[in-house]
Amino acid sequence: MAYHFQIIEALDNIDKAQWNTFCPPDNPFLEYDFLHTLETSRCVGSIESGWLPKHILIQAENEVVGFFPLYEKYDSYGEYIFDWGWANAARQAGIQYYPKLVSAIPFTPSTGSRVLCAPENREAIVKELKTFLLEQITEKNYSSAHILFCPEEEQKMWSSGRFSPRMSHQFHWRNLSWGTYSDFLNDLRSSARKQIRKEREFVYEKCDEILMKTGEEINAKEWACIEQLYLQTIMEKGAIPYLTPTFFKTIKDIFAQRIVCAFAYLQGEIIAGSLFYYKNNRLFGRYWGSFYNVPFLHFELCYYKPIEWCIEKGLEHFEAGAQGIHKLKRGLQATSCYSAHYIAHPALAKGVNRFLEHERLLLEKDILLLNEHAPFKQKT
Repeated sequence: MAYHFQIIEALDNIDKAQWNTFCPPDNPFLEYDFLHTLETSRCVGSIESGWLPKHILIQAENEVVGFFPLYEKYDSYGEYIFDWGWANAARQAGIQYYPKLVSAIPFTPSTGSRVLCAPENREAIVKELKTFLLEQITEKNYSSAHILFCPEEEQKMWSSGRFSPRMSHQFHWRNLSWGTYSDFLNDLRSSARKQIRKEREFVYEKCDEILMKTGEEINAKEWACIEQLYLQTIMEKGAIPYLTPTFFKTIKDIFAQRIVCAFAYLQGEIIAGSLFYYKNNRLFGRYWGSFYNVPFLHFELCYYKPIEWCIEKGLEHFEAGAQGIHKLKRGLQATSCYSAHYIAHPALAKGVNRFLEHERLLLEKDILLLNEHAPFKQKT
């Protein structure tokens, strides 16, 4: 079967129902409403944002059979698979690195299929899509193409051609059929269990109440606090406020069924909060902030309470976001993440590939070593 690829420069020009037909069952960020809101709220869609949509509509025999979220990028912000070193090496060698092509969820380091199609068609589509992307790179003078946070099996499809595989890691929690949070704690070593209980007790002494609320339960005042906390945390870290006020206003109205927040209250007022998204059996942590400095409150709102909520709701997987070795002591484990990269310039590609092989060997050792220090009891 021959596939035809068409670049679409705005999700407004793609049918929502068709797009969602091919979305994976456990990733909210690939749904039309999330990506469309990023565009309509101007988080993406301009050179200033660094992200220009170049989504690919995939057809076979005049029938839509899939989509490929894709962006023309003018920097490397908001990707979380870092290639700043590659860009710097290119600059020093007089090689233009931007613009490049990136298939990713803007500002969102979560694993999910990047080729949205029927699973039985994915390998054949990837094979032809690789050729199409390489043609685009040649015709429009892109430096490279990058497929970020794809599943391992999808990375292998890309890497069977001229794309190079890359490994990174995050800290994820998996539900090993625990019935209660106490069951989870009982599977931890005594020292870790005591430390978590001590930290939680301290937090609950400082707060009147800590609640997890789904989007439909969150009122306007609480949602406004989430935006304020996001902006405060961004300011404290000197980071870029990727998300606009319009995004916060819009996403709550149309995506409430995917939103969860953890709130800490004192005397009826919110003193801290964290934002999550979920779909089916997976929870994804995104942002957190606090109006007061309460020790261990970050751990409670970002790890302990969400894990407790996952167990209560029967969710199987919790991705807590990028980086953070401190997550290991809280019951999350080092987990491999995958991407695939094509660099057009032969000399730059050679250097990048040497780096990737060296990086992979180090990461494989690091992941094993990290998980040897996970807080779980040794199985006998």
